[in-house]
Amino acid sequence: MEPRIPSNMIVTGSYTAGKDYIYKESKNFYKGHFYKLNSLYYAGKDYKEDSPEIIKNPPKPNPWNDPNSLKYAILKGAQAGLQAGLSAARTPTLPTKSGGAVASILAANQQGLISKAVSTTEIESEESQQIIEQGQVNQENLAPVEKKRYFVRKRIKVKPDTYQFFEVPNEKEYDKFKTFAKISPAMYKVADVTETSVPGTLPELNTDELNKAEKIMPGLKVFLGIEAEQEAV
Repeated sequence: MEPRIPSNMIVTGSYTAGKDYIYKESKNFYKGHFYKLNSLYYAGKDYKEDSPEIIKNPPKPNPWNDPNSLKYAILKGAQAGLQAGLSAARTPTLPTKSGGAVASILAANQQGLISKAVSTTEIESEESQQIIEQGQVNQENLAPVEKKRYFVRKRIKVKPDTYQFFEVPNEKEYDKFKTFAKISPAMYKVADVTETSVPGTLPELNTDELNKAEKIMPGLKVFLGIEAEQEAV
């Protein structure tokens, strides 16, 4: 006989379509109903003593922050090159002055022809500081920028099936089409994909999210120019 658990401790009614939760032991994806008990999640619609525990699928590391990825190496290489330029700017070569030149400067100063003596070191320090500050701005500009792109596929003809693909500009508009897709899933399909940009490189769409979107709405990659359209046989 299973032990009685107070109903107020069990939260049921949740469902995952896959990819969001995995079995804690096997790490395989879980799809179906699940419930929550004592801050833990278990597979199944209702409580059972032997229900396997599931956990949220941990997000994949951002390749821009992963020391083992090529993108991380490219970004760090660019930053190292910039830092090397800044280091060179911090150690400028100072010009040498002849004794006669020094004497002339002192004489002019005594005659009141120089209102304020500004040393070469002070000037160089100010210029170096400007270079450093500019370099810090440039380093910030090298940081990757992520944004979401929102795609919609609308069926416009049946037999043969014909679709129209388009991209909406913001999340607010995208939410409208998400509602349409829930009401009429045969007519509308929607998907969003993360795009990452770094100055000096072409923007990249997240591969996993793009592949998932292609399954939801086949033909998206053709619409984006990533794949060539197949000719009808």
